Amino acid sequence: MSGVFIDSAGNPSWNLSAETVCYPLTIKSNGKAFRVYFELKIPNNGTVKTALRKAIPSQKVTGNEIQSQPGDLSQARTMVSDLFVRMYGVNIDDPEEHRKYLDARPDLKERVFTEGLLGVARWREPAGGNAQQVEAENDLFSITIPSEQQIKTFKGMYCPDSGKEYEIQMNHRMHTPTGEDILSLNKLNKMYANPVKHTIYSVADLSLVEKLYQKLVISLEGYTIDGGSCEESTREDWMDAVPLAHKYMAVQLLFEEVELKN
Repeated sequence: MSGVFIDSAGNPSWNLSAETVCYPLTIKSNGKAFRVYFELKIPNNGTVKTALRKAIPSQKVTGNEIQSQPGDLSQARTMVSDLFVRMYGVNIDDPEEHRKYLDARPDLKERVFTEGLLGVARWREPAGGNAQQVEAENDLFSITIPSEQQIKTFKGMYCPDSGKEYEIQMNHRMHTPTGEDILSLNKLNKMYANPVKHTIYSVADLSLVEKLYQKLVISLEGYTIDGGSCEESTREDWMDAVPLAHKYMAVQLLFEEVELKN
């Protein structure tokens, strides 16, 4: 079952019931750019959480010095190998040859993880679309707090059934976070001490992201599950199926949006 669901009007959405998803990457070779698609089985969020936790850069505090530590993508490469099915947009139609090519390129596995599995971006209105003018200086500052926020993202995805790539726009309808929620987000980065090495490490708490998402999300647009929409009344049906990377991005953008409006 494809990761892209096309409704009767031809509109694409992210199929949360899919068994596989095809992520597009641009690969440059001999001065040309090729669009290549990597089909992966759907991972469980626990597996993604383990790989993402290691992949996120951290901070190392030693004495009076703070050093940025690059993320460890070894778990991500292993996960991509385990989930890999095949490639599209290449000259050989043989999944075994596809795997040989991928196994020989660990940097490509990292790109499939970072740009594919994690590559969800904020949706921005086209220039001149719904751009808002800056208010005049003599206008009153608004302290009205809306009860909901619309967090819009998008992701490119390939559909083997149609042989086309689609840009899927996704909208997370979410409650505006409370002051308590905002304070809890400040705990997103946990500090761990290593008494042997006399160091302190800062890493992201992805369990907190999931808790905040589950608390604040109301409904989804641009997603389907079992052919149906993701409504507030069916939250239990689709909540666990939302990819962890989508939850992470939605929570981050939600709190950024609240900060910009404050």
